[in-house]
Amino acid sequence: MSARTWPAGWWPKAGPTVHGLARRTAALPTPEALVHGSLVTGLKHYLGPFEAYAKGPLPQTPFRESMPRLNIKNFYYAQEDALVEAAARYGFSWSVHRPHTIIGHAIGNVMNMGSTLAVYARSVARPGAPSSSPVHPCNGTG
Repeated sequence: MSARTWPAGWWPKAGPTVHGLARRTAALPTPEALVHGSLVTGLKHYLGPFEAYAKGPLPQTPFRESMPRLNIKNFYYAQEDALVEAAARYGFSWSVHRPHTIIGHAIGNVMNMGSTLAVYARSVARPGAPSSSPVHPCNGTG
């Protein structure tokens, strides 16, 4: 199942309880048929939403799933709570993924690292020269 929890171009200014996965899950024709629900949030789970991003005391890095939530309103928390509630109600398993960066195509996404790297690569490219990377080699080799 894939469901966006807010319309494209909309930011949850009214607070984290405006939209939730529970309502979306209940609207499915057969939510009991779900086997697993997966939620992708991101770094803002640890550092806060844009309006409070990295303000106040910051958690120690590396971030851990066992870390307590920040004491601020965060729509990621509302989404995760709704997923847990829906999973308990309809009996499916769940997982939450919090990657730092997602690289991929998304219409209207101006924060796409893939596009940024492509523009950088094109701007420094020399005809006939091998491509280069602005990142340390260990980022690709471990």
